[in-house]
Amino acid sequence: MAEKDLVYRGKSKDVFNITEGPYAGKYRFVFTDRATGYIENGKAVFDPGYDIVVGDIPGKGAINCRFATHFFKLLKEKGIPSHYIDTIKE
Repeated sequence: MAEKDLVYRGKSKDVFNITEGPYAGKYRFVFTDRATGYIENGKAVFDPGYDIVVGDIPGKGAINCRFATHFFKLLKEKGIPSHYIDTIKE
């Protein structure tokens, strides 16, 4: 996704506007490895209760995406509508 299509950058995910193809006008959520916490004695301490991004945890974004996909599919199976369309792999 092009940086020009970035709509929002949060602590754990980025949101991009999809400008082409069948999903044009919708949004793509990109889960990141960024993690929040604080610095203690010069080292990052990861703590989800904090609002400051202090580093990355490799694989965190992929795991969060899998969790979200699982729960959106459960909602769909129960007939509960959501904004979920599909999960892509890159």
